[in-house]
Amino acid sequence: GGETVSFPGQTRSAEEVNVSFRISGPITSVKVKEGDYVSKGQTIATMDSRDYQLQLAATQAEYDRIKADAERVIGMYKEGTTTAQNYDQARYGLKQITQKLDNHRNQLADTKLVAPVAGYVKERLHEAGETVSAGMPVVTISSGERVEVEINVSARDYARLSELSGFHCVIDALGSETYELERVRTSAVANASQLYSLRFVLKGMYDRKK
Repeated sequence: GGETVSFPGQTRSAEEVNVSFRISGPITSVKVKEGDYVSKGQTIATMDSRDYQLQLAATQAEYDRIKADAERVIGMYKEGTTTAQNYDQARYGLKQITQKLDNHRNQLADTKLVAPVAGYVKERLHEAGETVSAGMPVVTISSGERVEVEINVSARDYARLSELSGFHCVIDALGSETYELERVRTSAVANASQLYSLRFVLKGMYDRKK
């Protein structure tokens, strides 16, 4: 019947990455702020590495000892002066300690948090001095050029979505021009405020650029 329903919304990058450490520990520095552009591979935060350095040093010493013993047993086996069982134990022991050493080297390297993609820092979630767990987001990076629009609607409006025949928006910062939208995501469960989230692709802007 020509009824129009309006909602406030916000634009956001369609591609957002929450960047987190793969290990736990206290943050020593966050090198970027919101709005900064970061390159792929750029260091964006660091973690206190002292415990991981000590861990690696201990494992390196253990590796050196086991490697020397394994090489001695392997040499004896080739000469026929030890058993196949001792030979296998030496090989397996060397393999295990090598994997442990590689893991601890990786953990030390992981005290530096690098950007997995290029883009802009949308949000800085933690500061230097805070202790974070592995997988806890530290920075959110928006990458890519595609823009989406997100709105939240009540249960009443959510139930009437099938009655809506078209979607468009006006972005305050870009003037009064209207942009066509296409709905791409709809939450199936309401949030804590009993609102449902809808996301749209901002099609009109790219159509006008072509």
